[in-house]
Amino acid sequence: MPQIASRILSAAIFSLCIFSFSQAANRFVSASASSAGDGSLAHPFSTIQAASDSTNPGDTVFIMNGTYTNSWWNGTVVNITRSGSASAWIVYTAYPTHHPKLQFNGWGGVYITGASYIEVSGFEIIGNNAAMDSATAFGDRADGNNCLTSGNGIMCYQSGTSPYPHHIAIRKCIVHDCGGGGISTQTTDYITIEENTVYNNAWYSPYDCSGISLGWNSNYDNDTTNYRVFVRRNSCFANKNCIPAIQGGTVPTDGEGIIIDIQDGTAGNVPAYTGRMLLENNLVFNNGGDGITLFKTNHVDVFNNTAYLNDQTAQINRGQIFPNQGKNTRILNNIMFAPAGRSVLQDCCPNSNLTVDYNLFWSASGSPSASQIGKTGTHDKKADPLFVKPSVDPAVADFHLTAGSPAIDAGTSAGAPAVDFDGNPRPWGAGIDIGAYEYGAGSAVRPAHAQAAAAPAITVFQNSRGRSVHIRLASPGDIAVFRMDGALVASFKNVAAAEWKAAGAAGGVYFVNATVNGERLLRRLPVLK
Repeated sequence: MPQIASRILSAAIFSLCIFSFSQAANRFVSASASSAGDGSLAHPFSTIQAASDSTNPGDTVFIMNGTYTNSWWNGTVVNITRSGSASAWIVYTAYPTHHPKLQFNGWGGVYITGASYIEVSGFEIIGNNAAMDSATAFGDRADGNNCLTSGNGIMCYQSGTSPYPHHIAIRKCIVHDCGGGGISTQTTDYITIEENTVYNNAWYSPYDCSGISLGWNSNYDNDTTNYRVFVRRNSCFANKNCIPAIQGGTVPTDGEGIIIDIQDGTAGNVPAYTGRMLLENNLVFNNGGDGITLFKTNHVDVFNNTAYLNDQTAQINRGQIFPNQGKNTRILNNIMFAPAGRSVLQDCCPNSNLTVDYNLFWSASGSPSASQIGKTGTHDKKADPLFVKPSVDPAVADFHLTAGSPAIDAGTSAGAPAVDFDGNPRPWGAGIDIGAYEYGAGSAVRPAHAQAAAAPAITVFQNSRGRSVHIRLASPGDIAVFRMDGALVASFKNVAAAEWKAAGAAGGVYFVNATVNGERLLRRLPVLK
């Protein structure tokens, strides 16, 4: 190709890339920004709500460092009402390497009201517990409109005439100290809740809240074969009820780590839910209520969870995993370690077609008695799981297995997840291990509290939903994106961050090449179509 033609082509490609960059469906939010910001990287919005109100299908909202609060006394930090689409979700996520905090004293941190195809990831959400106490909350328990006691961390629901939400993903959030629920969904379908840390929630509300709760799901479609709900690789601890329910009673009843609640059509004015649900690789410990409760459910699978010393509330003694009036429930490959003298698992009220097998049962007082286990299977065991460091203190607790644990290679492969809590492959060794961790699979440990990492020299964040790629450098430099055959597809000069809109790009492997202070940095970038 003649040199002049090559220069013209390069200039044309560069111009197209700049045009794509200027039209990119990405919004940015900074707590230190001016209220006059337009949502661009140079002039970000100052509130998440402003960004949310401007979103369209396929957009990504990047939230930068800072603390975001509710803008009016009983409001939420953000109320999401605009939906994405099946091929173009709207994603709300932390800006790469940032750790934004949403702190509220109103009704909540993130509300998703009637919206669908929404993903929320990477936030720390802090409730009002530090400003409340049990005596005050008990005195106000008849007030069902008190947001100071009942605010929720993340809530997804249908309100008024809004549609029933569906296709919701909540990932990698830290949700804590909310008087109401940590992460809650109601009248929702196609839900994924994964890799969240949820603790110190549900303390002061009179609404029977819990750490993670899914109530009276709606039916988006009639698929009864595939899973429509996933709750996996979450850590839930120290969630509890301190206040009796508003509808009556004198003692707390809930405060579970995870609860799947009333899916049989008897609450919420929605028909019985027909979808399948999967709870796997969750770690639930030191909750006031049960570790995992299934109340009036149908077709729920509970695989490879670790439940340790739950039912801490004196009046609650239902078990580490508690199936109650359910149908077609399978409880396999779980570790259940109960407080001394308390129930390990109950079979209640009754359950229909309940399968319990390949589990490991133990108690702080030693081998549990038959009366403490309501149902057992042929391959269940009673034995100490031999954790690395069992504790109710999340700062030191380590529920990985030690050498010689009876949980190693003792599970069933039927329905077992392909990875463990840490994301390491399963099985590792002769067979599937019981519990959330696979022994010897790797050294990575996802801590109870997320740790801020040092900013890497280059970060490439791909939103596969909207086909956009965000590239961030530790220091300003030049960025170029190349196809596998060496063709240049995007170029940005002297920038600290850039966006490549990859919607029009063919699927395949690309390379991001950045030059910072004379150093060449290269990242491989797969683009899936």
